Amino acid sequence: MMLDDEAKNDIRAALTRIGASLPGFRARPQQRKMIAEVAKTLATLRANPASDPAVLVVEGQTGTGKTLGYLVGALPLALRMGRKLIISSATVALQEQILHKDLPFFAEHSGLQFSYALAKGRSRYVCERNLRALSEGGPANLALFELSGEARESDLLQRMADSLPERWSGERDSWPDAIPDRLWSQIANDRHSCTGRRCPYVKDCSFFRAREALNEADVIVTNHDLLLSDFALGGGVILPDPQKSLYCLDEAHHLPDTAIERFAGAMTVRGAMSWVEQVGSVAGKAAVLLQGDTVKQAAQAESLGQELVQALMELARTLDQWRQSGQGSGGRDDDPELLRFADGRFPEELRPLGDNVLAPLRELASIANRLKDKLQQAIEERKLSADQSEKPAMDLGFLIGRLENALSLWNMMLAADVAKSAPTARWIRAQYNNREWDYLVCASPTEARGVLNTHFWPRIDAAVLTSATLTALGRFDFFAEKTGLDQLGNVQYLALGSPFDYARQAELHVPLMSSDPRDSAAHTREVASKLEALLDPGEGSLVLFSSRRQMEEVATLLSPPWQALVLQQGSGSKQALLRQHAERIQAGEGSVLFGLDSFAEGLDLPGELCTCVVIAKLPFAVPSDPIAATYAEWVEARGGNPFMEITVPEASRKLQQATGRLLRAESDHGRVIILDRRLVSMRYGRQMLAALPPFRRCIEGEGRGRVA
Repeated sequence: MMLDDEAKNDIRAALTRIGASLPGFRARPQQRKMIAEVAKTLATLRANPASDPAVLVVEGQTGTGKTLGYLVGALPLALRMGRKLIISSATVALQEQILHKDLPFFAEHSGLQFSYALAKGRSRYVCERNLRALSEGGPANLALFELSGEARESDLLQRMADSLPERWSGERDSWPDAIPDRLWSQIANDRHSCTGRRCPYVKDCSFFRAREALNEADVIVTNHDLLLSDFALGGGVILPDPQKSLYCLDEAHHLPDTAIERFAGAMTVRGAMSWVEQVGSVAGKAAVLLQGDTVKQAAQAESLGQELVQALMELARTLDQWRQSGQGSGGRDDDPELLRFADGRFPEELRPLGDNVLAPLRELASIANRLKDKLQQAIEERKLSADQSEKPAMDLGFLIGRLENALSLWNMMLAADVAKSAPTARWIRAQYNNREWDYLVCASPTEARGVLNTHFWPRIDAAVLTSATLTALGRFDFFAEKTGLDQLGNVQYLALGSPFDYARQAELHVPLMSSDPRDSAAHTREVASKLEALLDPGEGSLVLFSSRRQMEEVATLLSPPWQALVLQQGSGSKQALLRQHAERIQAGEGSVLFGLDSFAEGLDLPGELCTCVVIAKLPFAVPSDPIAATYAEWVEARGGNPFMEITVPEASRKLQQATGRLLRAESDHGRVIILDRRLVSMRYGRQMLAALPPFRRCIEGEGRGRVA
C-alpha cells in the first residue's frame, strides 16, 4: 500500500483535531517531519517474502513529542490497513504513560475510533487450577512444586483463590500486596502445563480473558521482552500475527540488550537434580492411565532420569574440584567464583561431561512430549476424564518446561559457533545455597544482530524505532551494527533537531581537576570537594556516578550540612526518593539526588526540580561481565580495538542520556558539570564532547576558561 491522499487526509485531520483541543498547541517542524516519515515508512511495507521490511530509525531529543509523532503517523494508517499497531517500550514508566495518558488523550481528541489494551506475558497471570490445587490440597497435590507450607503463605493462597474472579482479575500486578517470587512461580500460568480449553476453569481464566482483549484491540502496548519472546516462539503466539501488524518500538536503544537477554539460558547443576529425580514418577503416572507402549516409555524415562542425575552429580563433583583449586577466572576482573571460558570455547576436558548431560536430556524431552501428546489425544477422544488426566497432564507440562529450558542451554553450551560470527559466551558461577555449593551454568549470545536477523526482521513488514539516544558519537552506525539493521536494504535514519535553545538555556562546565579518574581514591576525594564548591545548596541537583562504591564513598566524605541534602539511590525506593526530593524543592529547600545508571535515563525532573546535573566520571563500562568480556575478546582477535569500537560509542550514548536529564521543557535552565578532564584531554573525549548538545560551554584551562 502506498501513502495515498485519503491516508494523508486522515493523518492531517487527526493532527488538526488534536491541535484544536490544546490551547497554544503547535506542531513543531521536527514533529511534523517525524509524522510524515513514520507514515511513509509504514505504508511502504515489505514488497515480498524475500525482500527486507521497511524500517525507520528516529532519534528525537526530549521535547520533540515522539509519542504523538508516531501515533499520528501510524494509527490512522493502521486502521485504514486493518492492521494492529503494536507499541513496545522498555520501561514500565513509559508503558504506563502510553497506556494511561497518551492513548486516552489521543482517543479523546484525534477523532479516531480505536480500542487499546496492554499485553503482558502469560506468567503475569495466575493459573486458577494451580492456585486452587495448592490452596485446597496442599503441596502433596503437585509433584513438582516446592512449597514450604508456611501458614502465612497458605493464608495468602486462600485469599487469592477466594478473590477470583469477582474481586481480583488474576493478574499479578493488580494484587494489592507483594507476592513472593518463589510462591508465584508455582501458581503462575505456564504454556507447558496449561490444558487450554479442557481446563475446568477456562471460562474464568485470567490469561485467556486477556488474550481475548488483545484480539479485539486496535492498539496493543507491550514491552521489548514480551515482543521478542513472541518472536522466539515463531511470532503470533502471544501477540497478534506479525503479517497483520505494524510496529512502533519506543526506547529502542534497549532493543539489543533485551534481545541478548531473551535468548540466553541458565540452570543450576545440583538444583536441577531435585526435579530430574521426579521424572520417572511423573512419566509413570501418565503411563498408568494410557497403558500400551507408554509403560515402556515411562520405564525408559525412569532410567534416563537416573542417568541424568548421575551425569549432573559427576559434573558437580568436577566443578567442586575446580572451585577448591581456585582456578576461577572472571576475565579482566578476577572473580574466584566465576569460570568464564575464554573466547566462549567450552573446554574439551569438560565436553564429555556436557555430552553426558545433553544426551539423556534430549531423549527425556522427546519421551515427555510424546506422553503429553498421547494424554491430550486420549482426553480429546474422551477415553480419559478431566479428573483422571488433569494432574498428570499438569505435571508433564511442568516437566517439559524444565526439560526444554535445560535442553536449550546445553545445546548452546556444546554447539559449535558460526564461523566469522561473534561467539556464544559460556560461563559457570559457583553459588553457596542450602549449606552446599551449587553451579549456575550459563550461555548467551554476545551480540543482538544475529538474534534479530534470525527471529525478528524477517518476520515483520514495517517498523519504526525511536529514542532520544540512538546515535553514538553523532552517528547511527553503532546502533545499526548492534541491531543488524546495517544488513537490511530498506532502512531510513532520521535525526530530529531539538526544540531547545541549548546555548541560552544551559551551560556545560568542565572544571579543572588535579586527579585522574583512573585513580579512584584521589578522584573520589576531589569529586566530594568539587561538589561542595560548585553546587548551590538551595537548588535541585542530580549527581550521577558510574560505580556504587564511588557514590557511597563521596557521600561519606561530604560535610554534615551537605550530607543532610543528599538522597542516595538505594536508601529507599526510587519513587520515594523522587517524592522526597520534590517535596524539598517545593518547600524552598535544596536537595541533591545521588544516582547510578538507572537515574541517568528516564528520570523526569522538570523545572526547579533539577537545575544542575553533575556527571562524576565518563560512563565507561568495564567489559568484565562474561558476555561483554567474550565479545571484547572476539573483536580484539579480529584486529579491532574493543575500547574504541564498543566502549567509547556506548559511553557517548550514555553521556548523552545523562546530560538529557537537565532540560525537559523549553522553559528549563541550568548547568551540566562533568568532573572528568578526559572529555577535553583525550581525542576520544573530544569526540564525545562534540556529540553532546550545543550547550554554552565553560571549559576551565582553555583560553580564558570559556569556549563558545
